Amino acid sequence: MDWSTLVIPIAVLGALALFRFVGCTFTPTGIVSQPYADDVLLDNPLVYYRLQETIGSTTATDETGHLNALYGVAPGPLNNADYFSLPISTPSLQLGADSVMQKDQTDLSVRFNGSFVSTQGQGALSALGDLSQFTADILVHPEWDVANERNFYCVLDYSNYVAGIGPPGPNRNAGFAIYAGPDSPSDPTTPICWQLWIGTGNEFLRALPLDGGPGPLVLPEDTYLAVQFGPTQAFLWAYTVNADVDQVKFELEVPPYVQPTDPNPANIPFNIGISQNFAALFSPFPGPNGFIYPFVGRMAEAALYNTVLDGGRLMSHIMNAFNTTS
Repeated sequence: MDWSTLVIPIAVLGALALFRFVGCTFTPTGIVSQPYADDVLLDNPLVYYRLQETIGSTTATDETGHLNALYGVAPGPLNNADYFSLPISTPSLQLGADSVMQKDQTDLSVRFNGSFVSTQGQGALSALGDLSQFTADILVHPEWDVANERNFYCVLDYSNYVAGIGPPGPNRNAGFAIYAGPDSPSDPTTPICWQLWIGTGNEFLRALPLDGGPGPLVLPEDTYLAVQFGPTQAFLWAYTVNADVDQVKFELEVPPYVQPTDPNPANIPFNIGISQNFAALFSPFPGPNGFIYPFVGRMAEAALYNTVLDGGRLMSHIMNAFNTTS
């Protein structure tokens, strides 16, 4: 018998036992030991940006062949501290940065600092179709001063305004966004945590953890981040090798959700690393001109699915990215 074939199953059983201990429930099916990219493609993502491009590239390849995206840098300084958005005097973008995947140090990443990947300007190809339910996952490594730079930082953003829904006003957000930010927007001293925000057709509303806590805390470590959002249940996952076991999977409230729609699909960009002004979380709305909530740090392997993946599949992604036996 090849004892190496038992390492992954043993690790899986240990991880599942820990999940049961903290009250997380999912069917432990679908875990496959294989390269991370193969594991993601097994789940038929709608779009999948590995972010493996190197210096000089302008296009982020969609591994599904559906919708390539473009790299970009904010054209000037970002200075929107009133919106809890980190000021950046000289935005920058670094392709071919160090890996954020513990299990494969040859895997590259992109270092964002007032920069982004976006499907903006891709025309009719930009249509992502029905996202009434979805899963999103990505590998991230925050590089801002988590203890002291207490702002909001955009990981993923797929949102816009929907005219004629909700009371009069400009803030008719539709879609969703994943942020890091203070647990209480009115109190920046509260813990910095990963958050899912949902467009209700009237506003952006945070999907709060059902346990009343802040949710998964942000650590300056390689992190697997995922959201499952369905009609009746939503979960936020954050896994790092140095996290406590109870900082992995959190059930969230399910706010009323309005999908982004527009006669021109190019008006609904899928953004990685930054939000546009209509995603402002604070008044006055619709927000400052240009960009807001820049992520500072490295990211790779961003995928969006139009289904709610089984939790076992997300565990499979985790175990193919991290040395979970260590």
